[in-house]
Amino acid sequence: MSTLRIARLEAWALTVVERVNAHERVEDARVELKREWPAPKKAARRLAGHANAVAGVEILWIIGLDEDDGVVGAGSAELADWWAGTQSQFDGFAPSMTDIRLDVGDKSLCALGFETTRAPYVVNNPAYGSQGGESVSKEVPWRDGTRVRSANRNELLRILLPAAIVPEIEVLEGDGVAKPYVVATEPRVLGTELEFSLSMYMTPRGESATVVPFHRCTCVATGASVDQRIEKFKVSLSRPRAYRGEGRDHSDSVTMERTSNELIVTGPGKCQLKAVIDLMEFPKWLFNRELRLTFSLAIIDANVPLCIQVKATPTNLVGDETARWILEQA
Repeated sequence: MSTLRIARLEAWALTVVERVNAHERVEDARVELKREWPAPKKAARRLAGHANAVAGVEILWIIGLDEDDGVVGAGSAELADWWAGTQSQFDGFAPSMTDIRLDVGDKSLCALGFETTRAPYVVNNPAYGSQGGESVSKEVPWRDGTRVRSANRNELLRILLPAAIVPEIEVLEGDGVAKPYVVATEPRVLGTELEFSLSMYMTPRGESATVVPFHRCTCVATGASVDQRIEKFKVSLSRPRAYRGEGRDHSDSVTMERTSNELIVTGPGKCQLKAVIDLMEFPKWLFNRELRLTFSLAIIDANVPLCIQVKATPTNLVGDETARWILEQA
């Protein structure tokens, strides 16, 4: 379990607590508050519905927090038993969970972060086989506002079709570097160029070409707290190059085509993802610290982006560099 992910989850949960204490409404598409531990069967259905409705995005449940009454405490339920009972209601995979205990005053809360990348989630129907003759054994729940119901055809397509179009990604290696660059010569002004580069192998899933438009791609670098965040990177992808010597090179791919605006993928192959931003000042929290990078790549005809999360670990500097990282899949 990544310590960085735990820190981010804690910061997110504490921000929600602060907003509740300020009498703000905080429940939205990603956040749900529970005054007390829900029964596992009900929890499984609600969690599956929540995860299906936001498929691909992390969600947060906080046990022991109420929008009207604030911090009430999480009670004495045993998390391991509760989660085992909740997981047992899923057919196949349940959303993966990260939990942390929060002490707020003299009370404790439990923050639960759930990854939803393996949607759709299916749960057992608790009424199956009952005396009433219920014959439906499984359900794909869907969260609609504050209620949970069965997903309809259009909602199932929203989950399933993007999965059939979004390519499979294998992260191979990557690095990041921060180094000074000259902003102006008279007077001399230095800034910092921050660049992250990721080598990966992409396998399209659809029958037509996979097109990735650069202007719809993003990169976000985050530190250990919610205010440690850098975005607005310029993101691009390129096909691999092979060198012939004397500074000349040529494309080393028959499945990748690149223009100044997009990458066009017609078959499995290796490509390079690059995110660059120029900073007038180098944030102190970046220096020699582990980071979390989230790349979001838009795919033409897909309803959801391809999300890649990697961990950036500090490593030794080279030359006049300000910082350097090694990237690996989170």
